Amino acid sequence: MELWQIWLLAGVVMLVSEIFVPGIVMGLAGVACFVGAIGAGLGVGLAWQLLACLVVLVLEVALLRPVVLR
Repeated sequence: MELWQIWLLAGVVMLVSEIFVPGIVMGLAGVACFVGAIGAGLGVGLAWQLLACLVVLVLEVALLRPVVLR
């Protein structure tokens, strides 16, 4: 498997697990994994993929979580 496929699979698994886990964190992490998959598909290094995934996850949690929990 290529790296972008692993990122994509991780994202799908996290989105599906969101159904069974209370809260929205798993779903947000799944979306962040899709950003890592895009980076892998564009050919950037693993460190940049992880950084992009982390930045998107932190932004999602900071910006979307309070709105969704209202």
